Amino acid sequence: MVCGEITADVGVQEPVTLSVDAGPIVKVEDFRYLGGWLKSPDDDFRYRVPQAWQACNSMWHVWKCPTLSQDCKRTLFQATVGTVLLYNAETWTTTRALERRTDGIYTRLLRQALDVSWQQHMTNEELYGKIPSAMHQLRERCLTFVGHCYRYEDQPVKHLVL
Repeated sequence: MVCGEITADVGVQEPVTLSVDAGPIVKVEDFRYLGGWLKSPDDDFRYRVPQAWQACNSMWHVWKCPTLSQDCKRTLFQATVGTVLLYNAETWTTTRALERRTDGIYTRLLRQALDVSWQQHMTNEELYGKIPSAMHQLRERCLTFVGHCYRYEDQPVKHLVL
């Protein structure tokens, strides 16, 4: 049960104290909602990178399978590891630095999955094959998100997006 206590004279506003059965609700600067950090895309990215590495490393038996083609491994990589890394990314405010870091970690993860060393001097185009780069996927997700927001005529988010 949520209870609110407001003790204020007219014109004087004191903080509102909210509590639930477990105790008072504390005001915080940042929190995780549905697996993503809301305040800072950098914090969210730093949280996602170890999870992506864990997802990549947990599939080592798939990556080492000699009967799977490179294209099949790329598709599996994009569906599993890429999704973990780019989860919630459509809400990030991207900077060039964040774009470079995202592309860099995505490429390193893909090299790990395909067992391609940096010493092999394979270009990114050869490495990626038919799958899009991380930034291409991120931009596509952002545009999709903007499209969804724009379609809500009566919502203030439509004006914020533009």
